[in-house]
Amino acid sequence: MDTITTRTTMRLITGADTDTSVPVEYRYDSRRPLEVTLVFGGTGAGTSWTIGRELVAEGLTRGAGDGDLRITPAGHGHTFIALSDGDGHVALLAAPTGRLADFLARTERAVPYGSESAHIDWDGCIARLLAEGPGAPGGHR
Repeated sequence: MDTITTRTTMRLITGADTDTSVPVEYRYDSRRPLEVTLVFGGTGAGTSWTIGRELVAEGLTRGAGDGDLRITPAGHGHTFIALSDGDGHVALLAAPTGRLADFLARTERAVPYGSESAHIDWDGCIARLLAEGPGAPGGHR
């Protein structure tokens, strides 16, 4: 199992001339090879978003995502990440492209793109689904 983390700072764009620095930790666990997690507020009990790894990679070179998540190159060494809560509130963040690209390169060395299914714990996934059962949060209906 490989766990990869990178700490960085993103800019939360809040107005024409106002930005707020937000500590962020990028996390990758090879047992969940299709996703990366962004933990806002650093390593503590911050808010986290789990995003498809390929979506993040695509967003470095062209617009990607829809709905509550959009990632697009912003120029000047930054990538925009827009997160929406579904009620019309959007957080626009500027991530340093180099740090994000380096992080993704490290994840690819651990689990090359296209080989993710060989790293998934299918038995564990099935056991969790069965444990949730019908009617349970996240379970079958």
